[in-house]
Amino acid sequence: MQKTICLLCFLILRGLVAAQSTPLFQMTIHFEDAIGNKDSCTVGFDPTATQYIDAQFGETTLTEPFDSIFEVRVAGKVSLWDFSEVSKKQIMPGEYLTHPSWPPPINGCFVGGPVFFFIKTAHWPVKISWNRKQLRENICINCTYLITNRRIDFEFPPYFIDPPVIACAAVDSSYQVDLSEPDYHLYPDFHYYLAHPSEGNPSDTIFAVKMSFSADSYGNSPVACVDAAHIFVSDEEPLVNGSVGRILLFPNPSSSFINIQVEEGTCLQNWAIYASDGSKIKEGALTGGYSPKFGIEIGNIPPGVYFLKMTGCGGKSYANAFVKQ
Repeated sequence: MQKTICLLCFLILRGLVAAQSTPLFQMTIHFEDAIGNKDSCTVGFDPTATQYIDAQFGETTLTEPFDSIFEVRVAGKVSLWDFSEVSKKQIMPGEYLTHPSWPPPINGCFVGGPVFFFIKTAHWPVKISWNRKQLRENICINCTYLITNRRIDFEFPPYFIDPPVIACAAVDSSYQVDLSEPDYHLYPDFHYYLAHPSEGNPSDTIFAVKMSFSADSYGNSPVACVDAAHIFVSDEEPLVNGSVGRILLFPNPSSSFINIQVEEGTCLQNWAIYASDGSKIKEGALTGGYSPKFGIEIGNIPPGVYFLKMTGCGGKSYANAFVKQ
């Protein structure tokens, strides 16, 4: 009888494991607090996934209180403030990006929805890290980004409060956050948060960092296109945080002229346009150095995807991609 029960349990367990599906894309995100405590979550996307808990991908709803010392959980965006289903794994649904002016292979990319990491710790700051190579080598997600937990209203201009800090996940391999700053608790509705008990606190407020899978800068990502970084940075020499700055290019796509805008006070020396194979197409120098807005004529270059690199007076690089129609 005992052997029969054991055999039955084994068959049930094997059936459950076999029933789990492997998502189209998944990666592990690692977290470490200021004294070395570690945790991790798994995120990804798949055409058959939902933004809720999907048992077929091994997701399980966690309802018990957060650990009071250190714990991270992940959720999909159910509604603006509803993160009732948190887990250690979240596979999100996605969409195919299509637009008549977008060149292949970007046109037709499948990209997943955003996820939110809820971080409870007694020891800030927390370092978030990942394998950026998983993102850099896939053009459909090579402009994935992490953003401090501002609501979507505040992620793009006009900013009603100080703009959030954004990290390009395929350029940098880690991102340090401190969600204990007074702004989070004085203005909680400006942020993504979860009202959930932690050990010893039945009415805790736990804030989040957002991670959004994104293909490029065609209105889908606030970070500079990482394909530009492929030209200027090798995998053997990881970028230092902030070593490549963002420039705004508009209109994008364009058939004749692009405007370039940088932050006030940015000193620039020269610029160059590169084709997607890394060959230099056009270059020029800037006189005066400080010019927050200027333009470049592109009417004489063939249609395609190009990358604009600018060099600042202190050696810092600025890069972004544009489409010549």
